[in-house]
Amino acid sequence: MSAEAAGGARQLLLMRHAKSDWDAGARSDLERPLNARGRKAAARMGRWLRDEGLAPDRVLCSPATRTRQTLEIVRDALVLPDEAVSYESRIYEASPGEILALVGSQAAEVGRLLVVGHNPAMEMLAAGLPANPPREPLGHPLFPTAALACFETEAPWAELGPGGARLLRLVRPKELGES
Repeated sequence: MSAEAAGGARQLLLMRHAKSDWDAGARSDLERPLNARGRKAAARMGRWLRDEGLAPDRVLCSPATRTRQTLEIVRDALVLPDEAVSYESRIYEASPGEILALVGSQAAEVGRLLVVGHNPAMEMLAAGLPANPPREPLGHPLFPTAALACFETEAPWAELGPGGARLLRLVRPKELGES
């Protein structure tokens, strides 16, 4: 989807990595893989993106094992060329502002951008982008593992900032049921 095709509107998709396996014996946090529940949730989210017609033009992904695995599973449901994906070390342990700077560096032709990263930055950015931030459902975290926030903005990527996007949907894997 080009920005021109959407009448100037752009879509930003923020996705937190799926549930990781703390007991996998990874040598470092960066190498921690997904667990079975995380793989199922990532597949569920990938199918939802496909069914909603939300394949991104471009993907920025943290190089951590769990984010890469999340993206690989999501890609199984979508048709994304390798050249559309960029692994950005700056996303790992990034602040919301650092992620926003990466978003701001994207080409104008990118109409829909997916960022796959980590909390707390992803949740903080998801809460700070819309003028009316999403509310935490009673007894549930706002941005659990594999959650996806879909935003729309008329602003060029370089001008996107707090309050500059409209939240279209916040999707959590549990809301999509088991499959």
